[in-house]
Amino acid sequence: MTNRRLGATAVVSSVCLDSKTNDLLQVADLVAGAIFHERRRAATGETSPRSNKGKVALRLAAAFNRQGLIDGRDARVNIATYLGRGTTRPPLKVVNRSASAS
Repeated sequence: MTNRRLGATAVVSSVCLDSKTNDLLQVADLVAGAIFHERRRAATGETSPRSNKGKVALRLAAAFNRQGLIDGRDARVNIATYLGRGTTRPPLKVVNRSASAS
């Protein structure tokens, strides 16, 4: 299904695993979480770069010698967001927990 959506054979095989089963999968999960955190912080400003996730995102960007974890390609890393054909992603919506509890 992914290959059909991409219009290529970029994915040869896939498997569904819990990240606790493999160290490299945990690293990939950590990188994906850092990228998402950085994007949410940029879009809403509601997360702190001083939080644990923010520190991981900043250290990861520094390790790759990048300003931030935005889409782009260089010699050490390639970050790309796949939105699908003809779709646009709505802006991130953050639910205020204290307002939703009322």
